[in-house]
Amino acid sequence: MSNSDTRRIVCGRCGANNFLGGPQCWRCHGPLPPPEEVLTQSAGQLPPSATPQTLPRQVGPPRVWQLIALLVGTLVAATLAFFLLMHAWNAHTTPSPQEAAARLNALKDRLVRERGLAPYSGETSATDPLEAQARREIERLERQLQQTPRSGIRLPESGVGSVTP
Repeated sequence: MSNSDTRRIVCGRCGANNFLGGPQCWRCHGPLPPPEEVLTQSAGQLPPSATPQTLPRQVGPPRVWQLIALLVGTLVAATLAFFLLMHAWNAHTTPSPQEAAARLNALKDRLVRERGLAPYSGETSATDPLEAQARREIERLERQLQQTPRSGIRLPESGVGSVTP
């Protein structure tokens, strides 16, 4: 066989078209069979060493990367579509602030009517015994906080160290 031989061999791993007699595939660098084996196969005979276990793989690294890229692209597209649909749904179903305020005011008015309460005017009632008790407790806690001695806490002057009682 001469160097000017233009016969080709297809790589069993990636399907690239290679010159007959090359040691490896130009695309995936996988091993190519020797020219004698290829010529024997083209004559309709399989060499004695060619068993199904030793024949080249049909799926190689380039095909795997294509499948991974397709999978990642599909996943990104599906995620983007999901978020766009969720945004559209949220914009469609979320009431405006005015609608939400109107619904809350209607609910408040209904509760006031059902419970027989006086409408809330925004001011606190001095006649409510529970509110008066809460105010007395707050005032007591404020007095207690003002009377707590703070001399037991020593802060470091240099800004470094810990607070000790």
